[in-house]
Amino acid sequence: MQKLDNGTARLLLQLSTFELAAYSMSEPRAHIRSSSPPQGTPALTTKQQRQATLLLRRIDRALQQDSTHQYDVILRLNEHKRRLEALIPRCRLLELPAEIREGIFILAVTEWGPVPGDDFIEMPPSEVSDARRRVPLLEKRAVRIDRLNRPAPPGLTCVSRQLREETLHLYYKHNTFELWRPLYWLPDWTCSTFIDWLTMLEEKIHWLRDIVLLYKHDDEMEHDLEGALAYEGFQLRPGIITSMKEVSEYEIASAQFGLPKHFGSKKGTSRRIRWIASSGGG
Repeated sequence: MQKLDNGTARLLLQLSTFELAAYSMSEPRAHIRSSSPPQGTPALTTKQQRQATLLLRRIDRALQQDSTHQYDVILRLNEHKRRLEALIPRCRLLELPAEIREGIFILAVTEWGPVPGDDFIEMPPSEVSDARRRVPLLEKRAVRIDRLNRPAPPGLTCVSRQLREETLHLYYKHNTFELWRPLYWLPDWTCSTFIDWLTMLEEKIHWLRDIVLLYKHDDEMEHDLEGALAYEGFQLRPGIITSMKEVSEYEIASAQFGLPKHFGSKKGTSRRIRWIASSGGG
């Protein structure tokens, strides 16, 4: 008879111990010693659900790593797997039709923000509270990416492998991403935030549908950016890049009155003010 390795033996012991604790309130011993399905599924705590998920992964690894297990060992591992899957509550969201799930996911991964002003919706009393609630109206917002702000995709995309496959591409397809236009006259303009972000995305750049590049000066538009990106190996979809001029109120006032950007500053602080005024640049 083949001897069990220590890893498999420990796993089987942990599985039996976990199931015994989970079913301790509903005929544990009779159920664990038989292969019949449980009559009533106990409610697991959040910690127990995480433990069950980790044990399921260990079962899959044990079944995949070594094909020399005895038949009875493989059978026991599969029985434990079936019981653990019955313990973990199913996600009703994932049981919806794919088209409905996608519509929900698009709303969940899209960037939203309150509509400027005092626009609210009066919500009627709910089962939880009799008080009326004022909910602000939301509008779609761009995802701003710069040197100090690199927002990660929503946490929904990291919940599970299935949810990541169903939601991550929607995040990049249905959001508008704002970045500063690279300054091509710099010694190495490819070191800009925009180029660095595209490099980080790798194959995900094919999901992008709407990119807005911000700029401050009209001469920044003289360079053929899309051609330069193609030359660097970034094959973006044609027409997804648009440009928008954005300047601060300080810069607008300076231009209107013809004042230098360091006007009114004390000696030694003009450099800092110039940096603040142009801090968004590539």
